[in-house]
Amino acid sequence: MHFVCSQRQSLDITDPSNHKSLVIGNPADTINTTDGVVTLYIPEFSRPTGRYINKLMLRILNRLLRSGSMAIAGNPCTPGLGLMENLSVDGARDMLQKSPQRTIMVNCKNPSDQIPGIIFKAEPFMRLRIRENWSSLADCISAMHSKYRVRAKKALGESGVLQSNIYRGLEIPAALFPVMAELLTQTLSKKTIALPSNLSRLLRSFANQFGNQFEVQIYEYENRVVGFLSRIYLPSGVYGMHIGYENTNAKQWHIYQRMMLDLIDQAIVSGAATVNLGRTATEIKSTLGAEPEENYFVILSRNPMIRFAANAYKKLFFRPSEFIIRHPFKD
Repeated sequence: MHFVCSQRQSLDITDPSNHKSLVIGNPADTINTTDGVVTLYIPEFSRPTGRYINKLMLRILNRLLRSGSMAIAGNPCTPGLGLMENLSVDGARDMLQKSPQRTIMVNCKNPSDQIPGIIFKAEPFMRLRIRENWSSLADCISAMHSKYRVRAKKALGESGVLQSNIYRGLEIPAALFPVMAELLTQTLSKKTIALPSNLSRLLRSFANQFGNQFEVQIYEYENRVVGFLSRIYLPSGVYGMHIGYENTNAKQWHIYQRMMLDLIDQAIVSGAATVNLGRTATEIKSTLGAEPEENYFVILSRNPMIRFAANAYKKLFFRPSEFIIRHPFKD
């Protein structure tokens, strides 16, 4: 199956110029490496709760970023898009030699064990391969074992009290952006992120940048917006981007599972070959058939103190997330 949607104009996500309005500040530098062209960005980490990263490490990272001595390879505002496929020994050395910043944080899928850096295993991206014989979400659910099929149908049933509407790009009502931003803020309140503080502006920039390739699905209860999900349609597949919802009745309504099922549904309808459900909630997403893709962060540095601190943090504090991968399909 191939992605086909004549109403959406294709945007080359690999072109760094297409990311400028989605970045905190501007891209720092672009360097050529053995592994390809790498664009460096200087964001700032926020929501320092310490849940995913130690608070002290966050303060150190932000200080390095603000001082201009550290950069991130890849746009942190578009997780999963433009992710480096490989990081070789020569590619890592090229970055270290050519980058004006002495320290670089690289997000990649397959780092070489021999690279001159410190490797941290991150939560995987969860991707679902859409089977050729699926023409609807019902086909996907029918392909599941009984236990998982019952769960999916229950989520759809319990969330039936919610009304849902879909808006694309510049058609998204202006009044929705601050509402979505508030819901996103609630959902991210206990997480460490590399996003700007003005989330309403960030969501607007996605709509402006990607046009009809960017879509939001709004969930309402008694004419009040209680949740939303955004996604991007690309030739390589559909990517879930942002998710926000009120916590009050979230569990009762199974709103998170409903959003994931709707994301899968729209990917099938669009003719996409895959749908990326994003990171976090790994086990829940695996119950819907998504499979993990390896995801790593690598610290490259010419500063021996930074290398020492990163190694010490990895040995003393860092603990990779633990989860169980489920296999819901009969095939």
